[in-house]
Amino acid sequence: MAKLQSWPQRVTVGNVTVTVYEVNHPSNATGKAYVLTFRTLTGRKTIKFANPKAALTEARLRATKLQAGQVEAAEMTGGDRSE
Repeated sequence: MAKLQSWPQRVTVGNVTVTVYEVNHPSNATGKAYVLTFRTLTGRKTIKFANPKAALTEARLRATKLQAGQVEAAEMTGGDRSE
């Protein structure tokens, strides 16, 4: 049996922390959504994911980019990055 994860989860790289919250979201098949939150120079940003694994992967990527000083890259969406 899989171990239950406790929420919120924090991803820290250097002095940057990105937090992932689990929230109730009735329109999602599982009834849950995962919200990524982080701060940039322009303020607090949030991004919603249906999959916890995708949210944690994106949190690691955003924390790494913010730590490296790539604020503009951290604010891009996945679609923008792939272009």
